[in-house]
Amino acid sequence: MAYDLEEQESIDQMKAWWDQWGTPVTAAVCVVCLGFAAWNGWNWYQRNQAAKASGAYVQLQNAVMQKDMKNVASIATGLVSEYGSTIYAPLGALAAAGVEAETGNLASAEARLTWVIEKSGREEYDTLARVRLAGVLLSDKKPDEALKQLEAAKPVPDQQALVDDRFGDAWFVKGDIAKARAAWEKALKTASKENAVRIVVERKLAALPPLD
Repeated sequence: MAYDLEEQESIDQMKAWWDQWGTPVTAAVCVVCLGFAAWNGWNWYQRNQAAKASGAYVQLQNAVMQKDMKNVASIATGLVSEYGSTIYAPLGALAAAGVEAETGNLASAEARLTWVIEKSGREEYDTLARVRLAGVLLSDKKPDEALKQLEAAKPVPDQQALVDDRFGDAWFVKGDIAKARAAWEKALKTASKENAVRIVVERKLAALPPLD
């Protein structure tokens, strides 16, 4: 097919442009396509991991309810090792630590709560984990370590009473009744009327010896 002079010049210009820019443009398009594919793949992987972790967490809850400590330990450990980036890993660690502390396995409970604080990357669970870890440490007769955990906590307003209550526990174990009383009184001030911690704190204060 014959082209006139103007058409031929346009074709030549396009060929020249493609010779200069064709490879970079193709490479850029490939990069974009690969990036999009990788993004989709990552999202699929995350959804798949979250679905599997959710199923494991349900199994863990059942094991916790049944006090099946063998499965509690294995499932919680699996959640952390296989699905550590999902929300279910710290939830599983918190659940397992709770039942382990109740049954006297303080070392395992402490390890799980420490993981939530230091390794899970979920700051929203930091304060809760520290309060529970402080409780485990108090059960293990380590009030000074418990106080260090509480001092490092950064509670949001509705968590402050929980932290203050545990401070009172720590000071009580250390034998400083004045500081325990002050912490529990602060907890009453910071707790909302609906906060269940109020009843617990009121009982603790009522059990203290009267002021001189």
